[in-house]
Amino acid sequence: MRIERVDLLIANLFVEYIGVEEFAAFAAANSHSIGLLSCVTQHNDEEGFVSATELASSFDALASISSDIDVDELTFALAGAGFAASTSSDYELPNGEVLRRRDFAASAGHS
Repeated sequence: MRIERVDLLIANLFVEYIGVEEFAAFAAANSHSIGLLSCVTQHNDEEGFVSATELASSFDALASISSDIDVDELTFALAGAGFAASTSSDYELPNGEVLRRRDFAASAGHS
C-alpha cells in the first residue's frame, strides 16, 4: 500500500496487531513518503494486555492477534526499511504496563 507524502505518520498501538515484519514492509514501501514515523507500543505485564475492568472481556478477540513488540527488534527492522531512531520515551502505567514511544526519521536518501 502506498501513501501520499506526510511529515508525520503516527502508528500508536498498531504494530502489536500486524507484527514487526509487516509494519517494516509497509514503512519500506513508503519510506520516500514519510518524514517522521512515530510508534507507541504497549509492553504488558503478566496479567495480559488489557487492564482488569468490567469491560475487559470486550477485548478477548483482540488478545488472540495481539503480541508484545520488542522495541529493539522494531528499531532494527525499521532501520532496514530506511528509518533511523530519533527519540524514545517510556511511560509506566499504574497497572504495570509500559507504553513505549519510539520515533524514527527517514534516513538520508529516503525522504
